[in-house]
Amino acid sequence: MRTWVIALGLACGCYHPSFEQNVPCAADLSCPGSEVCDTSQAPPVCVDQLGSGHGAPDGSMQIDGAVTACGVCDNPTPVCDTDSTTCRGCYNDAECGSDVCSEWTGTCVAELDALYVRNGGTDAGTCTRTQPCSTITRALALVDATRFTIKVFDGNYHDAFVTSLPFVLSGENDGNNAHVFFKASLGHDHLLEIDGGTSLVEGVILDGGGQETVRVQGGAMVTMFQVEVLDSPLGAIDMSASSVDLEQVEVHDSQGTEAAINQTDGQLELESSVVYTVGGACVKTQGAYLVENSFLVGCTGPGFVEAGALAAVQVFQFNTVANNGTGATCATPTAIKNTIFATNGATTPQVTPLCAPTYSLFTDVAPSGTGNISSGNPAFVVSVDDHITGQSAARDKADPAATLTFDYDGEARPHGIASDIGADEHY
Repeated sequence: MRTWVIALGLACGCYHPSFEQNVPCAADLSCPGSEVCDTSQAPPVCVDQLGSGHGAPDGSMQIDGAVTACGVCDNPTPVCDTDSTTCRGCYNDAECGSDVCSEWTGTCVAELDALYVRNGGTDAGTCTRTQPCSTITRALALVDATRFTIKVFDGNYHDAFVTSLPFVLSGENDGNNAHVFFKASLGHDHLLEIDGGTSLVEGVILDGGGQETVRVQGGAMVTMFQVEVLDSPLGAIDMSASSVDLEQVEVHDSQGTEAAINQTDGQLELESSVVYTVGGACVKTQGAYLVENSFLVGCTGPGFVEAGALAAVQVFQFNTVANNGTGATCATPTAIKNTIFATNGATTPQVTPLCAPTYSLFTDVAPSGTGNISSGNPAFVVSVDDHITGQSAARDKADPAATLTFDYDGEARPHGIASDIGADEHY
C-alpha cells in the first residue's frame, strides 16, 4: 500500500510540492493509482484503503495483531481504524507492534524478522530491538533468508555498504528520515552499491559518495520509495543492466557532468519524482524506461536524454521539464506526450528532431504534432514551485484519450473537462 506523501526540501531553483491528502473522488467515484473512494465521507474522498481515517494515525488507530473494534487486523491490513471499524495497511513504524512497517507494502514486519539500527547502538550484538546495531553495514552482514528487513531509526549515520543479498532498508516515515552520510574511509566508491538480488529502500536520506551515491548493477531489482538522494560528486543514481523503480524520490545537488539518474541497459521507472539542481542532465537513459508525473528542473544539461540503442518500452508522459540547459534529446523516433517544456536553454525548439511530442506545451515554438501548444504560459506558482496555477495554458489540454488517473501529488486526473499537461493536475 502506498501513501501519496513526499516531503521535498525547498532550495533556490528547486521544486517544493504541497501534497493535498484526501482529494475528492472523481465523478465516477474513481481514484488515482491504487487508492479507493471512501463514500462514507461527505463529499467522498480518495484514501489508500477504506478505513484509513483521513490518512494520519491518531488515537483511534490500533496496532497490528490486537483484538479491536475491527476484529483482529493482521497483514496485509494490520491496522484498525475504530471510526470505520475497517482494517488497513500501516503508514509508519509507530503503527506496528514490532515498530517496523514497510510503507511500500503497508505490512508490519515481525520483530524476529527485523534487524534494528539506532544511533548509540553497538555492532557487537545481533541488531535486536533491545540491543540495536549502530551501523547499516553490521545489519547487512546479518541478513539471511528470513531476517532481511533493516529498520533504521531517525538519526544521522556515517556509513557505506556493498551487497548482493536481498534486503529491505526502511526508515520510520515520520517526517524525520534517517540521514545516511557517505563514509569514504570504508574504501567504497558509492554510499550504497547493490550488485544483484532484490532490494527495497524506503524512507531514508542518502547523502554524498566517493562517486555516484547509489550504484545498481549485476541484474539487481531495486525499488526506492520516498527516498532523498543528494550531494553526489558525480551523478546520484547510476544503474547498469538492472531494473530500478524510483517512486516519490527526490534527487538534487548532484555535481559534475554525469546525469543525476544514469541508465545503461535494463529497465528504469521514474514516477512521481523530482530531479533538480544537477551539474549534468537530469535523466539519461539507454534501455527500457517509463518516466511520468515527474519534475525535471534546473539541470545544467538536458532535462532528458536518450543515448544510443534503446529497448521497445519507451514511455515519457505527463512530465514538467523546465529551466534546464536544453529540454529533451532523442536518439530514435520517440513519442513524448502531455509534457511541459519551459525555458530550457536558448535553442528553439527545446527538443531535438527525433523527439515527437504531442499534446505538449512549449514556451517557444512547438514542433509539429497533434495538440502541441506554442508560446504557452505554464503559469507556475512561483520560481521554486512548478505546480501550475489556474491561469496556466496547460489546463485541460492533455490528450483526451490519456488513461493516467493521477498526478505527481496523487491527485485524480482529470480535474475538469480533460487532464492538464505536465506533472501537476491543477486543483
